[in-house]
Amino acid sequence: MCDKNVVKGSTDRFCLFNQIRNLFSLRSKRYSIKSITNSDNRITSSVSEITENNVRNKELINELKSQCATLAIRLQTVHWELILSRLYSYHVNGRKIRIGFYVIFDGIFPAASVFEKFIEDKDFEAFILVIPDVSRGEEHMLDQLYKTYNGLKKRYKNVYMSYDEKTRTFIDFSDKNDIVFFANPYDIMTYEYYGIDTLVNKNKLTLYTNYGYQTSNSTGKMFGFYYFKKLWKIFLLDKHEQELLLANNPIATNGHLVGYSKLDRLASIEKKLRSRKKIIIAPHHTVDSIRKDLALSTFLSYSNFFLTLFKKYTNIDFVFRPHPLLWIQLERYNIWTEQQIHEYLSRISELENVEYQGGGDYLETFVNSDALIHDCGSFAAEYLFVNKPCCFLLKNDAMMDLNSNDFHKKCISLHYPAYNEQDIIDFIENMVIRNNDNKVQDRQNFVQTELMFKHPNVSMEIYKLIKHDIGI
Repeated sequence: MCDKNVVKGSTDRFCLFNQIRNLFSLRSKRYSIKSITNSDNRITSSVSEITENNVRNKELINELKSQCATLAIRLQTVHWELILSRLYSYHVNGRKIRIGFYVIFDGIFPAASVFEKFIEDKDFEAFILVIPDVSRGEEHMLDQLYKTYNGLKKRYKNVYMSYDEKTRTFIDFSDKNDIVFFANPYDIMTYEYYGIDTLVNKNKLTLYTNYGYQTSNSTGKMFGFYYFKKLWKIFLLDKHEQELLLANNPIATNGHLVGYSKLDRLASIEKKLRSRKKIIIAPHHTVDSIRKDLALSTFLSYSNFFLTLFKKYTNIDFVFRPHPLLWIQLERYNIWTEQQIHEYLSRISELENVEYQGGGDYLETFVNSDALIHDCGSFAAEYLFVNKPCCFLLKNDAMMDLNSNDFHKKCISLHYPAYNEQDIIDFIENMVIRNNDNKVQDRQNFVQTELMFKHPNVSMEIYKLIKHDIGI
């Protein structure tokens, strides 16, 4: 029997807990969130220790693995349900539920529109915590921390810094939130206080939505990270991402196909009247000497040509927006010196028809542009939403096969390919200046069938889903 004295509204939750506890014969024990989490960890460890050397019968091995995995998921469900019950009790007793949004880069904040919903909700205390990128040296870490903090502070209230410059220490915010929404899937990239695994083990409800579409053959591997299995909810951008999740975790129950919340705002951005064409140039950061399996960037081939292009078409406005990590990678791997980077940016700043964007939000730039020339991953899908001609810079078809998954290849097929400088010039002359764009309908069909889902209401869907599961 379920306890009739349980706070109204959470009865079903406690019933579920009791049912699952009965299933595993745990009624005689007093279980807490911590003990359930520890049980889950032990089960996960047990699964990894099962080998054919321990048990000769292969069918028995597979059956045991399956049962352990199912048990782990059920215990994880109990874990989440206990936390949800606690949050519901906070709500009933008038205590606001604290939800933190952890952000590294100001231009990579996919849940920004979700944050905007929660910051206006009287039942929640929503805030942004700017966390460090510790993977690229202290100088970059500090520069990026303050760049992101200052950029977000201009747009939002309740923005906090995770680093205390006076004591040169990081601040542990884990006791200041109940729910954490992550923008970075790589725990190794940030300080331990702000990783998914740390917050899961501190009994926080953890959420994740990707910072971009999965376009590389290698990026889908993140769904196999052990701590991804412990995320309360993963909000998936498209069916391809859903397939990646299930390929890495066939019995995953925490994936929710909703669409890309970041792009909701495209529908509300006002188009400005312009007399001149505007083209975005966006080179990626994956320069050749870093990773051969993720070497999209053609910047080293076209860096001087871009300057020539800007001078050739003085009747066109350009937005030069390299990936925020491009300069860091060039210097870090001794491809360019700091002086070379400074000189290049100085030459760009001297050109009246070129706007340099070093980061920040780019959706307004998308809406108020006429074309995109790039070699990026997620931009290949994101820019399709505005249905303007786009040109993808390719080294060769073999390199595309090595780097791009099937989803990325579909997106690139809706671009005009460029293998050399003349191809880029032809794109500008024919597709931009003469408006001979013959892929308009194909792009529109692809976006509507493969990408839009609940657009432009993805953020509202996520917001309602979180509140519903808490019981508010």
